[in-house]
Amino acid sequence: MIKHIKHQLPADVLRSLYFTLINPYIDYCNMVWAHGSSTAINKLFLIQKRAIRIVSNSSWDAHTAPLFKKLHILTISELNKLQIACFMYRINNNMVPSFFSNMFCVNSNVHYHYTRQSKNYHINSCRTTLLRKTLRISGAILWNSLDINIRTVPSLSTFKKQYKALLINSN
Repeated sequence: MIKHIKHQLPADVLRSLYFTLINPYIDYCNMVWAHGSSTAINKLFLIQKRAIRIVSNSSWDAHTAPLFKKLHILTISELNKLQIACFMYRINNNMVPSFFSNMFCVNSNVHYHYTRQSKNYHINSCRTTLLRKTLRISGAILWNSLDINIRTVPSLSTFKKQYKALLINSN
């Protein structure tokens, strides 16, 4: 639909249509399904890239990284990182039920001597790639990799804005 009307509408309206018609399907429960089959995720990413080219009125073979940055739109993998980071922010600030909080423990609870990483989340060793993709492991790894200035932001909305800006500007 967007492809057929792209010449009659301005760029900001096309971007709004993207966020109305396409982004909800990519965004919904991305934290859960985006660790699945890389083949399926790649197919969705190709569809997202095609939509970005249409929204930006670019050629079919245009490089999409600058287009994502220009339109301030996150890729599927970046959106996954954002959702996991927001979930970990909620965990870290006790904004989730205790079931989720009990999934994670900090290093200071595992060993009692002080280290530089004692406030980071403990990452259990795992033998399989499937286990590494679980939220328990990937969430802790992502949270531990964040800068302390982003982790200590006072509100979730500010955290989300800063981390999204970091993801967009990282490429």
